[in-house]
Amino acid sequence: MMGTRSRLLATCAAIGLAGCAQQPSQPAVDEVALGRQQLVQAFDAAWVRVVASGKDREILSRMPPENPGAAASYMVSLVDCLPLPELTPFPEQPVGLLKDILERGTIRRGTQIVPTTPANTSYYFSPISQAYQDAIFAEIEQHYGVKLEIIDVGIPPGPAPTT
Repeated sequence: MMGTRSRLLATCAAIGLAGCAQQPSQPAVDEVALGRQQLVQAFDAAWVRVVASGKDREILSRMPPENPGAAASYMVSLVDCLPLPELTPFPEQPVGLLKDILERGTIRRGTQIVPTTPANTSYYFSPISQAYQDAIFAEIEQHYGVKLEIIDVGIPPGPAPTT
C-alpha cells in the first residue's frame, strides 16, 4: 500500500513524464499591436527623411519618364508633419511585425494590376508612388542596416476600376 508520500512522488513523476502540452510561443497581443504601430512609425520616420532631404521633389522632377518634370504640375504633396527628422524617430527596439520584417529581410507590397497606358490615370501616378515607396524602403534599410527584398503582390482592381 502506497503512503501519502509515495503517491505524491508517483503523481509528480507522472506529470514530469507526461509534461504539459505546449503550444508554440505566440507573441502577446500587445506585442503584435506594438509591432504594427512601430511599422507605421518606421514608415513615417522614413517619409519625413525623404521630404527633409528633397528626395520627394527629385522624384517628381524626373516623372513621368516620358516627360520628366511634368509630374510637378499634377502632384501635390500634403504632409501632415514638418520634415524634422529629430521629431520623428525610428523605433529603436523593434518587436512584432517590424522586427519580423527586419529579421526576415522581406516585405510584401500590394500593387494593383491595371493596364499601364496613357489612357489610364495609373500610368501617370504609379511610377511616382513606386519611387516614393522605394525611397522610404531605402531610408528604412539605411537606418536599420538591412537589405529588404520587396515582394510585389498583385491585387486585381475592384468591380468598378477608375484607373
